[in-house]
Amino acid sequence: MQAVILCAGKGTRLNPLTETLPKVMLPVGGQPLLGRHIKHLKKYGINEIFINLHYLPDSITDYLGTGEKFNVKITYSNEKELLGTGGALNSFKKTLKKTFFLLFGDILTQLDIDKLLKFHKEKNADITAVVAETDHPLDSDLVSFSPDFKIGKIYFKPHKNKPETGYGLAAVYMIEAEALGSLPEGTFEFEKGFLQKLVEEGKSVYAYMTNELVKDIGTPERYAKVKNQV
Repeated sequence: MQAVILCAGKGTRLNPLTETLPKVMLPVGGQPLLGRHIKHLKKYGINEIFINLHYLPDSITDYLGTGEKFNVKITYSNEKELLGTGGALNSFKKTLKKTFFLLFGDILTQLDIDKLLKFHKEKNADITAVVAETDHPLDSDLVSFSPDFKIGKIYFKPHKNKPETGYGLAAVYMIEAEALGSLPEGTFEFEKGFLQKLVEEGKSVYAYMTNELVKDIGTPERYAKVKNQV
């Protein structure tokens, strides 16, 4: 199986930690977060990985190289201008085949990818979004879903008042490559510019609930909680 890890962001909310390092290269448990991602994907047989670059790209390519030292194959896309979490996928959609895993690079996870894939296939989903109860709902993109777990609505941050749902999009997805046929061109965010459209059209977009570790490290406070995670 293939995977995309989004690594282009500047991580400005993590300054000054990210003044000299991309956020995906910040250490977690004594190694760069990105290295943890690669090893976790390899554990589940994912050995073809696509990574987008923009901010301090050399620090990433110098560390990962072609992926040989991790026994995986890595293909890069270097964005001269940021394309957003959705626009970045246009660089890879011609080479993505069948089902692939999408991970936002600033998410620390120990998710059982086999269980996610099984759920995704059982639902015959176009896209399965990992969702989890969030402890910061006012600045999270939240979702509501049916008893069958089909997503019916996305509530985009920020929220003045917390919506009835407390389940947030965890920035981790299982996607059928065919679904990218309707991917817009240009710069846009994955959830607002693409996922929402599919939900509104009634496409097969499902929520996979988990209590496994799926944590955003995107602020100094959140990073401090996980940086010693083994």
